[in-house]
Amino acid sequence: DLITLAPENDMVEAAVADVAKVGVPELDDSGPDSPLMPTRADVGDSPPPPNHEDRWPDHAERWSSDDDDSDGGPAPHTGWDEYTAACEKFKIIPCGRWSRALAASADAVAIPHYGIGPRGAVPVAASLAASECLERVDLSDNRLGPEGVETVAASLVKNACLRALDLTKNAIGADGARALSQAIAGFPSAPGHACSALESLCLAGNGLGDAGVKALLSAVDDASPPRLRVLSLADNGIGMEGAKELVCVLCPGGG
Repeated sequence: DLITLAPENDMVEAAVADVAKVGVPELDDSGPDSPLMPTRADVGDSPPPPNHEDRWPDHAERWSSDDDDSDGGPAPHTGWDEYTAACEKFKIIPCGRWSRALAASADAVAIPHYGIGPRGAVPVAASLAASECLERVDLSDNRLGPEGVETVAASLVKNACLRALDLTKNAIGADGARALSQAIAGFPSAPGHACSALESLCLAGNGLGDAGVKALLSAVDDASPPRLRVLSLADNGIGMEGAKELVCVLCPGGG
């Protein structure tokens, strides 16, 4: 059976719900004693490599311009308000690249190697749950761990536009895989047993093991309608049990 997400994921709901009350206050980082000054836990141990900015050059951040479509309809929700409010609430330094992408209504953003961690995953998940723009997101090598991935997974069922998610090298283990399997197959508690809209999920180098792989493949098989088309499981310590499950999914009815 698929596990129920840990209670910590209620922080995502709280962050989204608090936007109306909290608003989008200005961040005061003018002094060294400010609670919002960066720490190693907030921004990671090292700056991102210089070549990561153009991970998806064909989907660059799209800033507003005079030739934008203007049909009088409401603009799509970007999740920027939810992200900013959650960062303020939990005293987390906002990631500039993520914040700019949300503000620009970008359809793709890559922030690998930022050291987001489980705590920083809360505002990211809050914005993902609200975004109507993001289609491709790269969160690889961000030390999310099982707890951070559970938080992100809870937001996926509320996002109808996200098609590709890269979680390479986040040490999510079997527990994180089980959380993602619920998003793939659909949370029983979600309205209409909602599931994520993901078509591509990269989980390479996450130490999933046989247990994690079996949970994911079971979710793929149970999903209705099936959406996931690409699932990367490279470098996950898959043994004989996991290999058998892969064969059953890839070659149903085969010998």
